[in-house]
Amino acid sequence: MMQAAEDDEIFVYMGGDQVVPNDVRRVRIDRSVKVIPQRAFEHRTHLIDVEFHDDVEIIEEYAFNFCKNLRGPIKLLGVKIIEYGAFKYCSGLTDVEFGLIDLDLPEGLETIQRFAFDGCESLRRIAIPLNCTIGRDAFECGEKLATIDLVGGIHKTIASLHLERWRNDMKDEINQIHQILLDTHSFYLTGTIQRWIGSVIHKMSITKWSTKKY
Repeated sequence: MMQAAEDDEIFVYMGGDQVVPNDVRRVRIDRSVKVIPQRAFEHRTHLIDVEFHDDVEIIEEYAFNFCKNLRGPIKLLGVKIIEYGAFKYCSGLTDVEFGLIDLDLPEGLETIQRFAFDGCESLRRIAIPLNCTIGRDAFECGEKLATIDLVGGIHKTIASLHLERWRNDMKDEINQIHQILLDTHSFYLTGTIQRWIGSVIHKMSITKWSTKKY
C-alpha cells in the first residue's frame, strides 16, 4: 500500500498513471492536469482537502467516489463537465462552488451528470451558473442543503434592467429557492433545482421581452 509521508504533506497530483496514496490527506492538482480521470481518488477515505486550479475542465466518473472525509469549500471554478457519480458518497463535503464568479468571465460549468453528488449528505451550499445542465438525481445529497447561489452574468443582467420593479421581481424569483429547499425532501431535490432554474430562465426571458417595449 502506498502511503503519504506526513499528515500535513501536500500530494501534487500529476495525472496520467500516477497512483494516489491510499492515506493521502491533502492534494493539489498540478497545472498540467485538465481532466481528473475516472476513479483517480476513489476510496481515499483520509482525503480532506483538494486544491483545484481554474484550468481543470472535466471530472470523470467516480473520480472522488467515497472520499467520505473530503470537506469544503471545493472550488471547481473552471470545470465544465462533472461526470456520473464523480463525488458520490462524499458525505463530509459541505460547500461546492461552480463556474467563474467574475461577471466578465462567464464561462463555467456546462453539465453535471447523474449521481454526481449523490450521498453528499453534509452539503450545505452550492454556487452554480444558470445555464448548467443538471442530470437526474445529481443532487440526492440530504436535507442540509440550504443555499443555492447563482453565479455569472445573471446578476449583471438583472442590474441592467430599467425598472426597479423588474429588478426586484427577478431577485424574488431567485431568492425563493431558499424557502423551497426547506420544504423539499432530499429525494426530490434535483428535480426541484431543475424546475427552479427553469423558472428563473423563463422569468428572465419574459422580463427581457418586456424591456423591449420601453
